[in-house]
This record gives sequence, structure tokens and C-alpha cells, in this order.
Amino acid sequence: MKYLLSVLLVFFISCSNSNEISKHEYKDLWPFLVNSGQLECRKSNEIVFIYKDDIYALNYNAIKSKKYLSVESLRRRNPPPSNTKISMKSVISKAKGFCR
Repeated sequence: MKYLLSVLLVFFISCSNSNEISKHEYKDLWPFLVNSGQLECRKSNEIVFIYKDDIYALNYNAIKSKKYLSVESLRRRNPPPSNTKISMKSVISKAKGFCR
């Protein structure tokens, strides 16, 4: 019985469509003001970033659903003089791997 529970647990973990990500992993390419969060692909390929209890839309499908907060308040900027927002492309690419 314990063996069966262990196998089921491994199965459910491996089928997860979310992942913990952090500033440590992305270094200077980290696009958020917070140090870590959960990256998730939800139904209809809605890619979201979860920080604490808040869920932020990262792609068009998530924004279009109007179920999630805007991520703009969490976006990090490059230093002056460019002061542009750091791209979320690498984070979104990783999340696409969770979509089925």
C-alpha cells in the first residue's frame, strides 16, 4: 500500500503544470521585483505568475480571460539610461513547457 501511494505521489508531481522559479535561477534576466514565485500554465494556455496569494497574467490568453491581476506592478526595469522593462520572454518560454 505504501508503495502504491509513493508511485501515485510521484505521478501527480510529475504531471504538475507549475513550477517554483526564482531570481537566483534567472540572475540579471529576472523580470520581477519579488525574489520568487510560482509559474503556472492553466487551462486555455493561460500563463500566470503566482506570488503569495495573488495571480498575475503573463500572456495574452491570461490577460484576455480577465481573471488575473496585471503583472505590470511587479515588473523590474533595466538600469538607466534605458530604463526599459526586463523581458519576460525566458519566463514565458519556460511556462509554455508546462502547457498541454
